[in-house]
Amino acid sequence: MLKNLQSIFNKIIDHLDKQKEKSIENNQCFYRGPNNLKCAVGALIEDKHYYEDLETLPAHNIEVSKCLVLSGIDAYNSEISRFLSDCQWVHDTKPIEKWNEQFKQIASKYKLDFDESKLNF
Repeated sequence: MLKNLQSIFNKIIDHLDKQKEKSIENNQCFYRGPNNLKCAVGALIEDKHYYEDLETLPAHNIEVSKCLVLSGIDAYNSEISRFLSDCQWVHDTKPIEKWNEQFKQIASKYKLDFDESKLNF
């Protein structure tokens, strides 16, 4: 289980850096979007634990947390839950050109290392 914030953060950053776009359609962000896109939190949910009804729920919702826990993320931990909500907020509300700056702020807030060469779009 990924209980360490740094390892969760690294997984999110690596995913978004590789994907290079939001998981969005018609101005609506998705855990699982068109063309197999995944949001910051959606990238942590294993396909076998994902179901479509999650799409209307925020990252801190108990149903989303259950799927994350089944996927190896300790989402019942309050700090991890807040952290995931922060990451979801950046993905859902900020243009990708601002992701480097925004995720750097999250890294600072949670005292995490951030590779500034990533998320430069």
